[in-house]
Amino acid sequence: MIGKGKTKKRYLYLFFAIILIIFIVKAGFNAIAAQNKPQLNISVSTDRSKYLVNEDINITYRIEPQPLELKDVNALKNKEILFVMDTSDTPFSQGNLNKEKDIARNFVNKFKDIPNVQISILNYDICTRNLTGLKSPSIDYERGELISFINNVGIHPSAPWWGSNIGDGLRRALAGFSKNDSKKYVVFMSKCKPNYYTSTRRSGPYYTIIDDKSDLYYSGNNIFVSKNGFDYALIMANEMKVINITNFFIGFNGLILNNVKTIAQLSEASGGKAYNGKNLDSINDIFNDIADQIKADYIVDDIKFKFTLPNNITYSGDKVGVTEYGRNLSMEIPNIIYKLNDRKNKYIADPIEFSISLKSNKSGNYTMGDGWTLNYKAINGKTITQKVPDFTISVNSLEVGFDVERAFVNSKGSIGLGKKTTIQYKVNPKVVSVPSEFANRVNENNILSNPKIIETLPEGVEFTDTLSGYREIEVPLKYVYDKKKGGFYAAPVVIEAEITSDKPGKHILNNGKFSYNDFENILSSEKFNSLILKVEDEYILKQGLFDINKNNYSSLGENYIKNLDKINITDVSMNRLGAYVRSSGQDFILNINLMEITHFNMLSFNDISVEVYKVDKENKLKKINAPYKINGNKNLRISINGDSSEEYCYYIINYNFRVNCKNKNISTQISSKATIENSKKENILPINIVSLPDLF
Repeated sequence: MIGKGKTKKRYLYLFFAIILIIFIVKAGFNAIAAQNKPQLNISVSTDRSKYLVNEDINITYRIEPQPLELKDVNALKNKEILFVMDTSDTPFSQGNLNKEKDIARNFVNKFKDIPNVQISILNYDICTRNLTGLKSPSIDYERGELISFINNVGIHPSAPWWGSNIGDGLRRALAGFSKNDSKKYVVFMSKCKPNYYTSTRRSGPYYTIIDDKSDLYYSGNNIFVSKNGFDYALIMANEMKVINITNFFIGFNGLILNNVKTIAQLSEASGGKAYNGKNLDSINDIFNDIADQIKADYIVDDIKFKFTLPNNITYSGDKVGVTEYGRNLSMEIPNIIYKLNDRKNKYIADPIEFSISLKSNKSGNYTMGDGWTLNYKAINGKTITQKVPDFTISVNSLEVGFDVERAFVNSKGSIGLGKKTTIQYKVNPKVVSVPSEFANRVNENNILSNPKIIETLPEGVEFTDTLSGYREIEVPLKYVYDKKKGGFYAAPVVIEAEITSDKPGKHILNNGKFSYNDFENILSSEKFNSLILKVEDEYILKQGLFDINKNNYSSLGENYIKNLDKINITDVSMNRLGAYVRSSGQDFILNINLMEITHFNMLSFNDISVEVYKVDKENKLKKINAPYKINGNKNLRISINGDSSEEYCYYIINYNFRVNCKNKNISTQISSKATIENSKKENILPINIVSLPDLF
C-alpha cells in the first residue's frame, strides 16, 4: 500500500510538472509575439537613381503598419491633457495671442465627443499665471469653462518683453495631473527662448517641487537665452521623462527669435516630440495631428530613424527633430496611430511616409542603408530595432543622360506557345554640357565607355539566338561636339532582339537596363520600362479510335480519329487508339497514362507500340521519327520535334496495346489520360473493356 501511495504521488508531481512546463512555454511564446508587435513593413524609394555632385538626393521611406489583434492591445480608458499656452509679451503679441487662442479652442473642441479625456489649461510668461482644474470637454458646461478660460487669458501687465520661464510652465503642468493611473500628456507651446528660472530666493537653487510656495522668485533677463533659464527648463523637461509623461513641444519658428533648436533640445530631454511651426497659421495642422494621436486607441511612439552617412555624403534636409553625432544621425518619426476597426475587429493604422535629403561632394556609386535602422517601442515596452532596405545611387560630375524605352514589334506582347516576338530597344542620348572645370578633360572619345543593353528575361523566356535568358548587347554610340546644341551630341540608336517562350502564362519583363561608364569611369545605368509578355497555350488535344482511312470529320488531321467521347474495346485483341494534337510549331512531349477505373489489378497491358504521323496541308499522314518510352507497361512518354516555320502543326499519335482481363465475368472500365508537358492541356478518354465470349 505504501508503494502504491508513493507511485500516485510521483504521477501527481509529474502531472503538475507537465502543466507548469506547458504554461512556461506558452508564456514564452506570448512574450516573443509581444516583442515582435506591431510589425512594420518598410520600403524605400528615391526620386531617381542618378544625381550630380552637390545636388539634393531625396529619399522617401514608407512604413506600412500591420494590423493588431484585439488581444494585442490594452486600451487605456482615461486620458489627461495639460495644455500649456505661451502668453509672453512679444512684438505683435496681441495678434499672435488671438491666433493662439483660436488654436486652443479648436484643440479643446476636438475632444467634445471623447468621454474618457480630461483637459487642464495653464498659461505662462516669466512664471505660471493661471491653472485650471481638469475638465471633461465631452460635458458641455465643463467644456464651456475651458473655452471661457481661453477667451479671458491675456498678456500680464507686469510681464517683460520676451520674458519666458519654460521651466516653470513645465513644473506647474505636472501639478495639474490627478494621482490616478490615467495616461498623461503635456502639450506645450513656446515662442521664446528660456531666459527665466524659478528659485526660493534670489540667485538661490532652482525650485523643482511641483506645488507652489508664496515666496518664490523668478529671475532672468529679457530676449537672450540665459544659462540658468535653459538649465532649469532642461531639469523640468527631464522630470517628465522620469515619470513617463507623453509630451509634445511646439515651437513657433518664424518669429523674431528662432527657438527651434531650443525646442528640439527640450524635447529630447523629455523623451517627447518636437514640432516646428513655420508660422502661427500652420500650427493648427500640428495640433490637429497631436489631437488625433491622443485620441488613438494605441500609439507606436518613440520612433527613431538612425543612419550613418558614408564618406563624402552630408545631410541637407530639415533639421527639426534630427540629432547629429558626427556622421551618425537620429531622426524623430511621427507616431503611428492605431484605431479600432469595428468591422474587422482589429486595430488598423494608416501608412506613414518620411523623407531625408542628402548631398554628395564627390562623384561615385554609393550604396546606402548599411546599419540604418528604424527603432520603435513594441507592445511590451521593449525597443524593436528593424533594418531598413538598402538602395544604390550614382553621383556624377557631368550630366550624361538618356531617354530609353522598349516595346514589342507587331505582336503587342501576345504570342503563341513556342512562337517568337521582337523587342525593340531605343536609346536616345541627351546633349552633354561640359562645365569649364572639365573642358580640358572631356572629349568625344571619353564621355562614356562600354555602353550596352543588359537584359535578364524571366524564367521560361529566352533569346532565340543565344537560347538563354541573359544577354548583353553593345550599343554603338558616337559623340560629336555640336556648337549649336551647346555640347556633345550622339544620334539615337535602335536595336532589336528576338525572344521566344515555351511556358504559357503572363511574364513580366522588368530587368532590362542601359549600362555605361562615364568619363570618370563611374558605372551608371538607365532602367527600361517594364513589358508584359502573354504566352498563349494554343494546343488542341483530342483522343479516340485511330482510323488510317479517315472518316467524315472536316478539321485537318482530326478525321483520322473517331468516337471521341467514349469507346468500347475488346480484351485480348489489338486496340488501335489515337491522340490528335495541334501545336504552334514548338517541340513538345505527350504523356499518355492508361488507368483502371472500376477495378484495380484486374487488367494487364501488353504489346504496347507507338507510331507518330504528321498531317500535311493536303490532310495526308507522313510517318515521322518520335522517340518514346514505356514505363510500367501503361505509361507512355512521346517526344515530338516541332516545325517553327509553320503557324500550326498537326499530329496523330497512334498507340496500340492489348488488354488481358483476369476475370471475364465482370465489366471493366479504363481511361486514357493524355497530357502535354508544361501545358495545361489534357484529355481523358473513357474506355469500356468488353470481354469476348469463351467459345470452348
